Amino acid sequence: MKFAALLEQTSQEDIERMEMVQFEYSKNTIRKHKWVKDMYQLFCDKISRIPYPLDVNIACKFITFCNDKKKYSSGSINNIIIPALRALHREFTGTPLTRKENQVLLDSSRAVNRVAAKTSTSEGKAPAILVDVMFIIQNIPQGLTTRDEEASLYLFGLYTGSRSVTVAEITIKDIRISNNQRITRSQTQGKFFYCFLT
Repeated sequence: MKFAALLEQTSQEDIERMEMVQFEYSKNTIRKHKWVKDMYQLFCDKISRIPYPLDVNIACKFITFCNDKKKYSSGSINNIIIPALRALHREFTGTPLTRKENQVLLDSSRAVNRVAAKTSTSEGKAPAILVDVMFIIQNIPQGLTTRDEEASLYLFGLYTGSRSVTVAEITIKDIRISNNQRITRSQTQGKFFYCFLT
C-alpha cells in the first residue's frame, strides 16, 4: 500500500496516540563507544583539554593519532571512532554537532582514506593464521573457567574472518548447523566448533 493511501486511512487521533520510538544502542555499540571514550579521555588528558563538548579540531588530532601512531585502519576510524565521537558529544551535551563541525570530521575521514589508499597492504596488522591461533589457545591458562569459550571465539574469528568485538556478542543460540536445527549447550559438550571445522 502506498504511503499516501495508508496515511489517509489513519486518523489524527491514531497518530497522536503513537509513542515515540526510544532509540537504544546495542551492547556491542555501547562497548565500542566506551572504548573510544576511554581513549579520547586519555588523549585529552595528555594535552590538558576537556573532552566535551567535542572540539572538532582536537578530535581531528585524535583521529590522526589513531591513524598515524596506533595504525588503526580507515574502516575502524570511519565506522567506529568518528561515529562514537559524534554520539558521545550528543550524550554529554544533549545536542548534535553542527553541520560545520560534521564537515570538519568528514574532511578528517577523507584524509584518513587518502592515507589508507597510499599505504601499502604490507603495513599494518596481518591476518591471523591457524598456527598463530593454536599457539594463543595453547597458552590460555588451563585453570581458566572460560578457556573453552575463549578458544571457540578465537577459532570462530579465524574461520569466519570476524573481528573480536563482533564475535564476542555471538551466543550459542545464534549458531545453526547444516540441517537448520539449533545447537543447544548440552549437544556441544566442548565440541562447539566441530560444525565449523568439518
